[in-house]
Amino acid sequence: AGVAQEVGVWRERLASEKNRNPRSVLPDLAYAAIVARPPKTSDDVRRLRGMEGRQHLSAADATSLLQAIERGRELPKDQLNLPPEPVRSRVSAAVVAVLS
Repeated sequence: AGVAQEVGVWRERLASEKNRNPRSVLPDLAYAAIVARPPKTSDDVRRLRGMEGRQHLSAADATSLLQAIERGRELPKDQLNLPPEPVRSRVSAAVVAVLS
């Protein structure tokens, strides 16, 4: 979750700086690949699924992406911005228990 959070922040910031759509900075397919299996080098970034043929990611941008990935790996759980857990009523829990 930390990698997803930090890479998402990186993508939004870079898109804003370049006045581009976030998906043009880092396609969703590449974003998902990074979260599933974070790359370790700039060459790994360029080989990600969804990044084929994209020459616009500079060496500096690839380096800053790798730094975001590392920040995400090290992000303490208490700093994760996760959606709140759904509130389950006692009634619905009881109904699920009876029907199970």
